[in-house]
Amino acid sequence: MGDLRTKKIIVIIASLLAAGFLVFIVGKALAASYYYKAGVGYLRAENFKGAKENCLRSLYFNSRNPLAYWCLGRSFMTPKRASDESIEFLEPDYQGAITNYEKAITLGIEKVELGPNYFFTALDDLGNAYFKLGEHDKSNEYYLKVIELFPEKSFFARYFVSVDYMDRLNKPKDALDTLLPALDTSNAKNYFLHRVYSRLASLYLYFEDAGNVEKYARLALESVSDESKNIDINSVNRAQDLLAMALAAKGDFVSAEAESKKASDAAGQQICLLSRYYILVENYVRAEEIIKQGLKSEKPHARCIFSAARLYGAKGQTAEAAKYFRQYLNFSPTLEQ
Repeated sequence: MGDLRTKKIIVIIASLLAAGFLVFIVGKALAASYYYKAGVGYLRAENFKGAKENCLRSLYFNSRNPLAYWCLGRSFMTPKRASDESIEFLEPDYQGAITNYEKAITLGIEKVELGPNYFFTALDDLGNAYFKLGEHDKSNEYYLKVIELFPEKSFFARYFVSVDYMDRLNKPKDALDTLLPALDTSNAKNYFLHRVYSRLASLYLYFEDAGNVEKYARLALESVSDESKNIDINSVNRAQDLLAMALAAKGDFVSAEAESKKASDAAGQQICLLSRYYILVENYVRAEEIIKQGLKSEKPHARCIFSAARLYGAKGQTAEAAKYFRQYLNFSPTLEQ
C-alpha cells in the first residue's frame, strides 16, 4: 500500500514538473514573440532604441530567433537622429548591422513566414553596409545574391555593383550589362534615377556610343528633381558634361560648349572635358583656350591637367606633355604603373 502511494506521488510530481516545464517553454516562446513584435513596432515608429531593447529581450527568451536578429540588423542599419531635437542624422552602425544580419541568415531567415521579404532586406542592407565600409568584394557577394534571387528588386544592387565594376575593377562591359536591367526593376526609385542614367551615359562614353551618351545624359537631366540638383550637384554636372561631349562627338561644338558652360558655372570650375574633341579634330587653338581657362583655378581639376598632357602630346610638345602627366600622377599615383 505504501509503495503504491509512493508511486502515485512520484507520478503526480513528475506530471507537475512536466507541466511546469511545458508552461516554462511556452512562456519563453510567448515572451520571445511578444518582445519581437514590440521591437518591430518601435522599428516602424523609428524608435530605434526601443527596437533594440525589445529585440534583445526577445533573444534572451529565444537566442535562435532569426527574426529578432533581423530586427537588430535593421535597427543598426537605419540612420538615427543625433538627438530628439536634432535634424542631423548619425551614420548607421554598419558593423552592428552586419553582425546581426549575418546571424539571421545563418539561422535561416529565408525559411520563416514571409521569409523572402526579410531575406531580401538583409542581403540588400549587407551589400550596402560592406560598400560603405569599403569592403567591395563582400559587398558584391551580397549584392550579386540580390540580383540572382530577387532580380525584380535589384535596382540598388545593380547600381552599386556597376560602380565597383567600372571604378575599381575596370570591367566596363560587365558594368554596363549589370546596370541596364536596373531600369526594369520594380523598386527603381525616382529620386535616384538620375544617377543611374548618368552612370549609363558614362559607360556608353567609354564605348564611344555618342547616341546613347546623349540619350541617357538628357534623361538624367530631365529626371533630377530641384532638390537633388542642390544636394547631388556632382552627378548633375557630370550629366551636363556628358551631354556636351555627346554633342561635340557629333560635331555640334556650339551646343556642346553651351551645355558644358552650364555645368562649369554650376560647379564653379572648368573641367576641360570638351578639349578632347577639339584635339580629335586638331583644333588645338580652341582646345588650349579651354584647358588654360581650367588651369587658372587655384586648384585645377585633375581632368584639366590630364587634358593639357593629352593636348601637348598631340602637338608633339613632349616636354610639356610629360610635365602635365607628372602633375596628373600626383592626383592618381596608382596610375604610375
